[in-house]
Amino acid sequence: EEATAVYAWDFDADATTLDPAPNSNLPDPRYVAPPSGVQLINSATSFYSRADGTAVPYLDITWNEPASPDVVTEVFWKRAEETDFRLLRTAANATSARIEPVSGSDTLNLYLAHVSATGARSNIYWVPTFTLNADLPTNGQPIGTLSANLLANASFEYGVERWGNIFGNAVFLKEQFFAIAGPISNARLQITSTATGPGNTAYVISDRIAVREGARYVAFCGLIGQSVDPFVAVYWYDGADTQLSGVNGNIVPGYAIQTAPSPSSLANYAGDGAVSSLFATAPAGARYARLFLAAGGNWTASDIFGLKYLWAARPFFGEVPLGTTELPPWDGGGSPVVGTGGLAQGAATDMTSGDSPGAVFGNPGPQFIDVAPFAITAAASGTFEVSMTFEVSGSGTGGGGGGENRMYAGIYETAKGVALISREALTAPANETRRATVTLFATIQASAGETIRPILRISRTRYGIVGGVTVGNTTDSVGVISWRATLVKR
Repeated sequence: EEATAVYAWDFDADATTLDPAPNSNLPDPRYVAPPSGVQLINSATSFYSRADGTAVPYLDITWNEPASPDVVTEVFWKRAEETDFRLLRTAANATSARIEPVSGSDTLNLYLAHVSATGARSNIYWVPTFTLNADLPTNGQPIGTLSANLLANASFEYGVERWGNIFGNAVFLKEQFFAIAGPISNARLQITSTATGPGNTAYVISDRIAVREGARYVAFCGLIGQSVDPFVAVYWYDGADTQLSGVNGNIVPGYAIQTAPSPSSLANYAGDGAVSSLFATAPAGARYARLFLAAGGNWTASDIFGLKYLWAARPFFGEVPLGTTELPPWDGGGSPVVGTGGLAQGAATDMTSGDSPGAVFGNPGPQFIDVAPFAITAAASGTFEVSMTFEVSGSGTGGGGGGENRMYAGIYETAKGVALISREALTAPANETRRATVTLFATIQASAGETIRPILRISRTRYGIVGGVTVGNTTDSVGVISWRATLVKR
């Protein structure tokens, strides 16, 4: 039997008490927590190979697992110059997504949102801009044309770009006085210290490199140390750029003052005893790595300027198959291209150039000839890249009784101290006069508003200081000087 009365119930008349223990901790079905722990991962190695052997570059995005069950994530993205967003929708409870294909130096706009099974949406997680690595291959580029070296500017062809972090009282410069000829150049870590013995360290660090946890990597570099023992090291970092751990390569024994082989010969950076190397596996949680070029070991006496040196050529960091124990061939890696997003820093501005056709002659008394062809005030903090081309003339009849004469040239800046004068400009046999055209390069740090006055010094002593050897006579001269100074803003 059925009767409507059995369903009749009136709250005011029939209810006696409220629920004494309401289940108020139940989740609100209308609320979904927004994405958290979002990381964007992209490097020169962010690509995979199609079946036809061409590259597909990509951007990986990761986030924490959603707190609510059965939540999908929607990723909206576009290039900065585009109007419409693209939608990438993941599977339920996913913690990553991949955007492809992309291109190097692309600037992307992105936002993410979680969506529940009932259609409730979270607040968005907004990424206003993200610029992709400039060294990514282009979409469809043949894999065989790509570099195995994940370092950018490993040839130092572009100076010391992408090698910005230094520890210790040191500077890192593209080599000028002992430069390797050709596109593969070398760089110098110049350390100002009179410290000796073990326990001292100075180093320069590469830009960070994206890695895969569990993958095997190799690092190596040809090194020459004067008064230091150089080696390479690799340190691993998580997605928040927190250092996890590190590993050191073998130490390359250094040389005592003035006994190091010439850093201008590429052969001196190769072979047993000249290369520091290591193999290592990226630990759990590793997202990035950095290569360290370090000067450690047992420090010995500095030169007369209180300087010690580490010269480096052909650094390498790259992924290798598990079990690999042999060093791969070196290649130059990627070039440090500056995208539009990097123009605020690292932008180069030509500041001054000119020439001085007249000649300056020496006298029997002075130890050197100094010429200051120009002065310039820095419009912003940065590094002046200075070049000077000039003609130098000298005779083999002077300098203390005749004989062969060697003349040296270098650039220094008065307020910042005398630089090492070590570039040989010419050799004049006894009783003969010779002339040579020479080009020198120098880098000079400057703060905004600071005036620099680079000085070209010609000397008959290797270091351009008083050493009992004079210029000798008035046949020694320098002239026809042309110069250029370019300010690289920092």
